[in-house]
Amino acid sequence: MKKVIEPHKIQIKLLLVLVAGIAILASLFYFLIPNILNYPEGTYNSAFQSELENTNYNIQAVLMAFAIFVVFVVIVLFQTRFLIKYQGMFESPEKYSEKEIRYVRDKLYNTPYTMYVLNIIAPSIIITLIHAFTIKQLGITTLKIFILMFSFITVYVSGVLLYTKKLFKTLLLKLPTINEVCYKRVSIRYRFFYHILPLIIVAILFTALLGYSRVIVEKGNSIYEIYKERLTYWIKSQSIETFEDLQEVARSISLYNEEDIVFIKKPDGTFIDKEGKTITFSAYFNKYLNEVSPQKNGRVYEYYGVDAQGCVQEIQIEGKVYILGVYFEVTSTNLLYYFLAAFISLLLVDIIVLELFASSYSSDIKIVADSFQNMTKQGSKRVVEKLPVTSNDEVGDLCIAFNNVQDLTTQYIEQIHSSQDILVERERLASLGQMIGRNSTQPKNANHVHIRSSRRLNRPNKRIRCLNRRSRSN
Repeated sequence: MKKVIEPHKIQIKLLLVLVAGIAILASLFYFLIPNILNYPEGTYNSAFQSELENTNYNIQAVLMAFAIFVVFVVIVLFQTRFLIKYQGMFESPEKYSEKEIRYVRDKLYNTPYTMYVLNIIAPSIIITLIHAFTIKQLGITTLKIFILMFSFITVYVSGVLLYTKKLFKTLLLKLPTINEVCYKRVSIRYRFFYHILPLIIVAILFTALLGYSRVIVEKGNSIYEIYKERLTYWIKSQSIETFEDLQEVARSISLYNEEDIVFIKKPDGTFIDKEGKTITFSAYFNKYLNEVSPQKNGRVYEYYGVDAQGCVQEIQIEGKVYILGVYFEVTSTNLLYYFLAAFISLLLVDIIVLELFASSYSSDIKIVADSFQNMTKQGSKRVVEKLPVTSNDEVGDLCIAFNNVQDLTTQYIEQIHSSQDILVERERLASLGQMIGRNSTQPKNANHVHIRSSRRLNRPNKRIRCLNRRSRSN
């Protein structure tokens, strides 16, 4: 069993983290989707929904959770398959070529970022499509689902990215260091964008979506109250005895927006507008009007996630029940344009600020890297250049440490030069001593001996000189 698990240890750890995250995400989505999309209470995960769609919200939630799991598993297994192929490298790297080691190091560097991008985009798109086809609704609902999925999946996958890099770092430490740059180099500036920009987008999108959802609720309540008051006023103030009277009342109702529709539902179930033209509404709207609106004080909701509602009043004419109502759009395209313009503006500002910050930070680090490169190129030359300390963070600490290294390097070079001078002087003295020693051991020159001997013979003896002096004195 251990032999089976050991080669897949990293993959198993990643999958366990993903499974735990999927459980959390599924729980969040289960409660957030109906609230963010403003699903009408009592209509989802019930017989009302099952009769319309042959499914319910629980089945949709299970399908989405399963889809997330399958997508994550496929991405993890596909992107980490190189670990299985080169599993022996981490125990015996000497058995592999430098090219293979460089390839594995390159994969360990860049695979977390590839998985990061795929784990964000693929599940968000797939889940959005599943939701769109299960609730049979595209448009603004699909967009809101995508934003919600993208937001929470991005936050979660950002944590998975850090965990993956931590796991891969332990593997990198087991491999020999190669000084050459990997094939797919990622600059620190782009890493800032990888880590921070998606979170900025998520913050803007989720805040906008949450604000949009609350605006829809408040505005829907306000418009409903306006039409409720107008319907009640005209019905009570006018004597409606015939169908023509009802049509006249319908023409008299002023609209909050030009796109809103005043309608009359006949006893046979058909809808007409105030001009008498036949119109149609969704099966959801019609079903909600018939079954739920009497308990909701005449309020009608449109399909899940669609920002449209209705306000109705029942009227009996000649023993038949007619319904007078107004179908109104809670939001308008202008509101969507405002949200879109605000999002794009904030995103551009954030990108510019992030680019400036990342470039500044990257340039500080590049100065240090270039200085170390210059040290290696100068070789034994004396290094006197120091880095300016322009910040009080970790980069400043790195500059200070570099300057300390420069000082120590200068001291060591001076000591080496001094030692070299001493060694040269000692070698010179030793050579001179050897030369003197060789001269002292050589035999004296014969001519030199003859000259000295002749000088001694020619030199008068001291005793003879004394005798000569005495004879002269006598």
